[in-house]
Amino acid sequence: MKTKLNMKPMPNQLSIVAASRQSAANLGKLKNAAFCRKPQNMKTKLKAFFAVAAIAMALPAVAQAQFTYTTDNGTITITGYTGSGGDVTIPSTISGLPVTTIGDYTFYNCGSLTNVTIPNSVTNIGDYEFYACYNLTSVTIGNGVTTIGDYAFAYCGNLTSVTIGNGVTTIGDGAFYQCESVASVTIGNGVTNIGNSVFLNCRSLTAFIVAAQNSHYSTVNGVLFNQTQTMLVQYPDGLSGSYSIPNSVTNIGNYAFSGCGLTSVTIPGSVTTIGNNAFSGCGSMTAFIVAPQNSHYSTVNGVLFNQTQTTLVQYPGGLTGSYTIPNGVTSIGDYAFSYDDNLTSVTIPGSVTAIGDYAFAGCDSLTSVTIPGSVTNIGDDAFFNCHSLTSVYFNGNAPGFGDSLFVIVYPFGDFGAIYTEIATVYYMPGTSGWSSTFAGAPTVMLLPPPPTLSIIPSGANVILTWPTNVAGFDYSGFTVQSTTNLADTNSWTALTNLPVIVGSQSQVTDAISGPAKFYRLKK
Repeated sequence: MKTKLNMKPMPNQLSIVAASRQSAANLGKLKNAAFCRKPQNMKTKLKAFFAVAAIAMALPAVAQAQFTYTTDNGTITITGYTGSGGDVTIPSTISGLPVTTIGDYTFYNCGSLTNVTIPNSVTNIGDYEFYACYNLTSVTIGNGVTTIGDYAFAYCGNLTSVTIGNGVTTIGDGAFYQCESVASVTIGNGVTNIGNSVFLNCRSLTAFIVAAQNSHYSTVNGVLFNQTQTMLVQYPDGLSGSYSIPNSVTNIGNYAFSGCGLTSVTIPGSVTTIGNNAFSGCGSMTAFIVAPQNSHYSTVNGVLFNQTQTTLVQYPGGLTGSYTIPNGVTSIGDYAFSYDDNLTSVTIPGSVTAIGDYAFAGCDSLTSVTIPGSVTNIGDDAFFNCHSLTSVYFNGNAPGFGDSLFVIVYPFGDFGAIYTEIATVYYMPGTSGWSSTFAGAPTVMLLPPPPTLSIIPSGANVILTWPTNVAGFDYSGFTVQSTTNLADTNSWTALTNLPVIVGSQSQVTDAISGPAKFYRLKK
């Protein structure tokens, strides 16, 4: 299943906020919060992401000391925390009943929490459980825990190490996302399922350690693989330099290198599949190297393509300046340029027909882009969060487009956000499908600049030339007129010779005789 970036971390989705340094910095304001705040309706759509409310749970609950909880079939689910933080031990029993679950969002944004101990009775750590607990430095997970929920410890920026016990079988999507101080992760022998982007943006992480008895996962030199080492699951973000993927690997997983500090990656001939967002946001990457015997992928000047070079798979995020996509490329892949702050301009050739999801998302140095008339479809969020992109030029008819094409998100307050479009869309006269807005952005029809007529003496003749096309404007259909009397506006007459096309120029020849002539283009 294709994992799609979104503005809030939800199951099977990665948070754009997490990938946005501005938003991460904004969330950092809450590090010293002395209370826990739970979000209201966190399962709602995109623009509800930052809604937060300090409200009581709308479930039957009994307050005992610093916890609220519910009972179900003789077991306790903790649903809220009202204490002052610091070192917190989850009780193994309440009123004689075992505590088996810590519910979703229980310690959400609890900035005062520093250490937590989870007893052996607990089997489930809920979604967003300790999300944004910035001062949390250590967690002791009991042997009874089998499931760690989605984004359970995301944004715990002071957590330095993670040990996942032998009882845990499932680690949810983004469970340790943006835990920037975690240097090592130990995975017990019971883990059978690791979700998407679990350890993404753990910038200090240098090694995974997997129990030898684990039948699903393994490590080689600190890199996380499946047990048979045919899939590379996650490369530690804290490692730098160059890396050669082992010859046993056939599949590079979703987000496997996303945000890494590598300068180059060598892809062996065995690799047949590269997952979504596998290399996005690698700001130091300057080259991909693909083994010549690989039948699925290739490189041109360090840029990663499919074997036939019709799809641009990934542009190295460490390359700076401008890039011209080679003619012959028909598709710009999902995430191909995403979160490349170094890209200042891109030239898209007329061979391209499709631009993938998030293809240019987060390219903050892009100020303008021209979409050729050949493009018929632009994917979801293709230019999402491009904060400097103010002008988008379309040379053809309005293409199909996905969600949030030009949306910009500005953090506001603690968990607020402002959503807007700052780009203006420009389109050519004579094209179709345009209205006053396109994907939420205002549109303006461009007026073509007048072509420049050049006059070149040639013996007894003059050769008059003008461009056939400039910046997408078609200058065919013009005729050349002449006069010997500028004062007489009615004296202009068309040349009898018809223009011919020579290269990129229209050209017509006229004989020089008699009085001086003046020439102009007329359509």
